[in-house]
Amino acid sequence: MIRTVVSASPREQPFCAHFRLREGVLLIVAEDFSGRLIDLSGEVVAISPSGARMLEGVLAKDADAVCRELAQIYDVDAARIRRDLDAFLISLDQRRLLIPPGAARRDGRSIGAALSWLAAPLLLACRARPRRLILAKAHVLLAAAFLSTRLFGWSNTVRVWTSSSRGGRSARGRRARAEAEALDAIDANVARALASHPFGVSCKERALCCHVLARALGAESRVLIGVDSFPFALHCWCECNARILADRVVGRCDRFTPVVAYS
Repeated sequence: MIRTVVSASPREQPFCAHFRLREGVLLIVAEDFSGRLIDLSGEVVAISPSGARMLEGVLAKDADAVCRELAQIYDVDAARIRRDLDAFLISLDQRRLLIPPGAARRDGRSIGAALSWLAAPLLLACRARPRRLILAKAHVLLAAAFLSTRLFGWSNTVRVWTSSSRGGRSARGRRARAEAEALDAIDANVARALASHPFGVSCKERALCCHVLARALGAESRVLIGVDSFPFALHCWCECNARILADRVVGRCDRFTPVVAYS
């Protein structure tokens, strides 16, 4: 059974009383109790079972209390555990994966977070007349997502793209068939754009592109990130009314357990 610890957003928790994951960082604990600390902007850090237990502990309570508990479990001096824990936490803080106790959470207010909103006018333009120029829009959106994730990070990018995609007209009743045909067109055209795109776009860019195009139709779509513990892998996809859009391999997403959803 995979356990996931997700960082709270800066708005939900602006001040840290103890250690917290930075926004866009996940802790995945696998069935063998080993862990993966994942920065959704790129870095993945493997963690031993004891390290995962330490990290889960300090994310929930005071470090001194965690050391006392682990000293009893492993029958080791608490001072030794504290030295190991401090070195471990310092290394994660240096890699900008953790926020230490007492630090105000400002990672959502960075220059990158502000600049990422420059993509909003482009996204709104691509939402106009959603059944026209889908192939051209797919090329533009894939390129924009590629640049945004690399310049501003995943968390900033997905915040802007999901916020700018809300508010489409819902297609219901007699329009449901037209919506299905439009989703078929999105699926086919995004796949065509991927096949000839000059940038090496990944599953994240594909999912964001499909999400914007589907939401422009008023369809209920969301971007999912899933994990497969063995062998360890991450995947991102766009799900629309239980349908997966433009994924290269049919059924590939079935092996991944969804851990984060954006809508």
